[in-house]
Amino acid sequence: MNKTRQIRKALVWGLPLCLSMAFLFGWLILDSVIPPIKQMIFSMPVIRIRPTALLAPFALLISLVLPLGLVLKAILYEGVWVKRLEALFNFLVFLSMGVLCLIISTSALVQSRWMPQLGYVQCDQLQDQPSVWFTDWVRNPDWCVKGKSLEWVNEQANSAVPHGSP
Repeated sequence: MNKTRQIRKALVWGLPLCLSMAFLFGWLILDSVIPPIKQMIFSMPVIRIRPTALLAPFALLISLVLPLGLVLKAILYEGVWVKRLEALFNFLVFLSMGVLCLIISTSALVQSRWMPQLGYVQCDQLQDQPSVWFTDWVRNPDWCVKGKSLEWVNEQANSAVPHGSP
């Protein structure tokens, strides 16, 4: 019973925390995972990749599964669903750690092999790179100009496209 009381107390701050984290990881997916994929599909002139953002889907699942399990334990439900949620949570944590190790160890290698095949050149000269965990790729090496922005690269690409004048 003491454990149940502790879980109920933890839910007071744990539930809002987990839901806030779920919101943040959902935003990270929408902001840093989906756009680069779309940019690659549509062969955009510049792509900024945040390799660590690939963990966001796993973190989102964890931040949704954890409070569900805690709520079930807080209402003293000890059925098969609690055991399944615990197993799912443990699996997701283990999988996320494995993916993290894989991303850290292979991200640069995978990008350096795959992005040139898609027609991109790595560019570390553009401004506003938030951290070393970001990698910028441009379609034209002439667009890799120190201090220029992603918007500038897009403007250069748009001005280089012929508009079909006769």
